[in-house]
Amino acid sequence: MANSRQETEKMMGGGAASVPATCSSSMNGSHEGSLTLSPGSGSATLMRHSPDINQHPYGNPDEAALDFIYKNMDDTANPCQDFQNFSSGNFEALHKEAKLYDLQDSIRDASTGKLQIVLEKLRDRVFIDESSAEGKALRFYETCLNTSPSRQLFFSFLELMPPGEDLPWPTSRLRGSRWPEERFEWLEALARLRRFGIENLLFRMNVVQDWVDPNHFVVYLKRPTYPTILDENSNKDILVGIGILKKNHPSINTLVADIMALDDDLQNLPPEESRSYTLSIEEFEDQTGIQLSKYLEISFGRPFDPSFEVKIVGMGYLEGLKAVIEKYTNKVVASYMIIGIVRSLIQQQLVLKTGSNHQVQCSTAVRRHMEVASEVLYKDYYFRQGRLQRYDRAVQQMFEVFRAAFLKRIEKNRLNLTAEEQTFVKQKLRAIKVRLGSLPNVPDQRRFVNDFYSDLELEKHPTNLAKILLNILEHRTRHTLKQLDRPTPKGNHFFRLEELGYILQTEPYYRTSNLVVVPYDILQEPYFSPDQHDVFKVSLLGFSMIRAVLENFKPYNMRFDNESNYSEFMENFGENFAYVEATNCLDRSKESSQLNEHAINVLALKLVYDTYFGEDSKFSQEQPSFTKLPLKQIFLLNFAQNLMYKWNTVRLNQAVRNLNDFGEVFNCPADAFLNPETKCEIW
Repeated sequence: MANSRQETEKMMGGGAASVPATCSSSMNGSHEGSLTLSPGSGSATLMRHSPDINQHPYGNPDEAALDFIYKNMDDTANPCQDFQNFSSGNFEALHKEAKLYDLQDSIRDASTGKLQIVLEKLRDRVFIDESSAEGKALRFYETCLNTSPSRQLFFSFLELMPPGEDLPWPTSRLRGSRWPEERFEWLEALARLRRFGIENLLFRMNVVQDWVDPNHFVVYLKRPTYPTILDENSNKDILVGIGILKKNHPSINTLVADIMALDDDLQNLPPEESRSYTLSIEEFEDQTGIQLSKYLEISFGRPFDPSFEVKIVGMGYLEGLKAVIEKYTNKVVASYMIIGIVRSLIQQQLVLKTGSNHQVQCSTAVRRHMEVASEVLYKDYYFRQGRLQRYDRAVQQMFEVFRAAFLKRIEKNRLNLTAEEQTFVKQKLRAIKVRLGSLPNVPDQRRFVNDFYSDLELEKHPTNLAKILLNILEHRTRHTLKQLDRPTPKGNHFFRLEELGYILQTEPYYRTSNLVVVPYDILQEPYFSPDQHDVFKVSLLGFSMIRAVLENFKPYNMRFDNESNYSEFMENFGENFAYVEATNCLDRSKESSQLNEHAINVLALKLVYDTYFGEDSKFSQEQPSFTKLPLKQIFLLNFAQNLMYKWNTVRLNQAVRNLNDFGEVFNCPADAFLNPETKCEIW
C-alpha cells in the first residue's frame, strides 16, 4: 500500500521529500514511486508502476533512463546495508535467458542488436564494393547466416590449422591411417596456432606496450591464464567428439588420465610472480631449452636476431615447461592441445551454438572479429547528419567540467605535494584527451578502415565458415603482431589492436597515459543521450569517464609524464604518506585487496557527485518534471548501474560508504554498514 506524502517525508527523516512521482509519456506510460526507509527496521519499499516497454515505447530519453533504473531495482533490499541489490538486484533475473550480468553486457547486447540492423540493411543494397571493409563484413555475415551449427566446424578448424607441414591432428579424419606421432613438435604447433590468435595455450606470447616506455611495443611472455583443464567426462566428450578415440576404446581412459596428469604438472609449475625479466632470445633459450627463435619466426613470419630482447613474467614456469611436456607422449600433448583449441574456439565465440538466435550469433561474430569494420559501420549509420558532433560536444563539455573540478582538488593539496609535484600532476591532467570511438581521429576514417582490410583476402562466394573466420583471424593477428615494428601513435591518433581474447569495451576506458576512449556503444538510450536530464548523463557516463581518467593517477601510472614518457620524478608516489593514509582508511577486508582500484571509485564518485550538486554547479539541479523521486536518489541509483553484479560489490560499497551524503539521502541509521562515521578522503 502506498504511503501518503506526509508519511513518506516522516519516514525519510525529514530530508528531501520522497513523494509519489509521475512520469508521463506520449504513450501514457507512468513511473510512480517513492523510496521509503523505516529507521527502525531498515527496510525499504519502492511503490511504482513501470510500463511494459514492448507495449509502450519511450516518449523521451529521461523516461528510458528512469525505467532502466526501476526495472533493475530490488526494493526488498535495504539500501543502507546492501545498495547493490537495492539498486540493481533484479537485473540478473530479468536477463537470465540472455545471460547478461552487468551494465557492460546490457550495452553490448543492445549494440549488437543495432549492428545487426545495419548488416541486414547492407544485404538489401543493390551494389556494394566487394573490396571495401563493408563488403567483406557483409560476406562474413552472410556466410555465417548460411552455415548451420554443426560439430563439423571443429573438424574444419583443425584441418585448416594443422600442427605441422603436411601433418594433421590425430582426429577421425585420418580415416584409419596411422597418425605420424614422431613428426609432431609441440612448439611448432603452438606457433602455427598463434598465427590465428590462439595464444593462451602452454605459454602466452603477446605484443604489448612496454611497461617502462609505453611509446614502444615489446614481445611479452608469460604462463597461460586458463583455469585447470576440464573434468574427466568433459575431456572424454571432446576427444570422442573430435574422433581421437571411440567412446569404448580401451585406451580412452588412459589417454584422458594422462592429459589430466599433464595439466596437473603444468599447474604445479611455479606461479606467476610480480617480477619481470628482460632477456635476449639467446639467453632465454639457454635458460629454458625452448627454441624461442623458431617459435617467433613461425608466428611473425620473419627471423629474429638472437640478441632481440623479450619481456618475461613467470620465469619459473617457462624454465620448467619443456621438461614437463617431454614427460608425455606426443599423442598426449597433441590431445591436450586439441582440448585447449576447442575451449578457445568456444570461449571466443568462433563456433555456432544450436538453440541460439542465428542472426544474433552472426552479428556478434562480425562485431567481435571484425571490430574495426563494425565500428565504422555502426558510427556512420547511427551518428550521421551532425549527430556525432552533438554527442561529442556533450561528452567534451562534461569532461572539461570534471577536469576543472579535479584541478581544484589538486590545488587544495590534500596529499601535501611539493610545488613541482603539483605542476607535474596538473600537466598530466591537462594533457588528457577524451575521444569517441577506438579508431584514430583521422580526416577519413572510412578510408583508414578500407586500407586496414585491403590485405584481407576472402573468397567471393565463400561456403566454409571456418575458412573465412580463420582468414579474418590470421589477418587480425598479423596486424596485431606488426605493432612491434612501429612506435605507439599518440593522442587522438592512437590506435591499438588487442588480442583475440580481449573483451570489447562498452564503457570509457584508459588506453595510454593521455587518452580516454568513450565507445559509441554507451552513447545510446537508456544509457546516454545529449537530451537527457543532466542527472542521468553525469551519474552514469560522467562517473565511468572520470574513473577512466583517474586511472592515469594510480601510483604505477604516476611514473609517466604528460607525454607518456617514463619519469622517475613521481615514481614513488605510492609511498606518499598522505596517499597511504587516505587508502588505509578504506576497508582492508580480504575482498578489498585492490586498494588503488577502490580509491579510484571513491574519488570518481565524490568528484562527479560534488561537482553536480555543488553551489557553483554547471549542471541542472532543477527537480525534473518527469518524477518527484529526489534528484540525489536518482543520481546514486543511476550511478550504481555502473557497478552492478556480485564481482563489483566491494567496489560499490567502498564508493557509497565514503560519500558524505549517502546516509542522509537514504535516511540510514548511524550504525548502518554503508553509513560509517569516518569517510575517506583521497586527493
